[in-house]
Amino acid sequence: MSPVIAFFILLILSYFGIYSIRRLAIYRQILDHPNERSSHSVPTPRGGGGAIVILVLLTALFSLKQINLNHGLIYVTCAMIIAWFGWRDDVQSLSPKVRFSVHGIIAAVSIWGLG
Repeated sequence: MSPVIAFFILLILSYFGIYSIRRLAIYRQILDHPNERSSHSVPTPRGGGGAIVILVLLTALFSLKQINLNHGLIYVTCAMIIAWFGWRDDVQSLSPKVRFSVHGIIAAVSIWGLG
């Protein structure tokens, strides 16, 4: 498949995925309420990044046959862990220490595993 065609397919899927998750978040009142550190001033739906995560992981899994399998599996596993912690942070705010620690460990594993 042409990279340009793949880009537009993923663009369209991203749009509809985010749109669907956003509507569900509004319906279920899964909202990020602004605080002193927020860049928004009105409640904003949470979780839209989930559509991007799913598409990136599916694309990575689809591409595994074209790259080194071990590197690809490390990438996919690390990405799934980061995505899970991001989702947990959306649902129940995690402390910055926990997030920073997990991201640091995942970065180290990625560098060590891909080196």
